[in-house]
Formats: sequence, structure tokens, C-alpha cells
Amino acid sequence: MTNTLKEMGYPFLEECEDVLVIGMRDIADPKVANAIRNIEQIGKNEYQEYIWDRLENRT
Repeated sequence: MTNTLKEMGYPFLEECEDVLVIGMRDIADPKVANAIRNIEQIGKNEYQEYIWDRLENRT
């Protein structure tokens, strides 16, 4: 991994908003990058939906 970082550059110094696959320098699909950035809020929303459906609506 050290050699890869030396060859391709340190990924955390990148200035772009894209999510890069370190080993190949491919740019992740924008939908995937968005999900990664918002994963905590997505999880909270799904949890609240679960609580509403199962405990409050009893469905």
C-alpha cells in the first residue's frame, strides 16, 4: 500500500469532491459518493420510518 500511495499520491490531499477508489483512481458513481456523505442521515431516516411503521402504526 505504501508503494501505491507513493506512485499515485496521497488521496487525502485531493481537492476534488469525488470519491476515488485508491487502488485504481477511479471515480465512484455520484450516487454512491452522495450516499457515503449522507449515510448517517439516511440511517436516521430509515430508523424513524421503521419506528413509525412497526411501533406506532403496528404494520
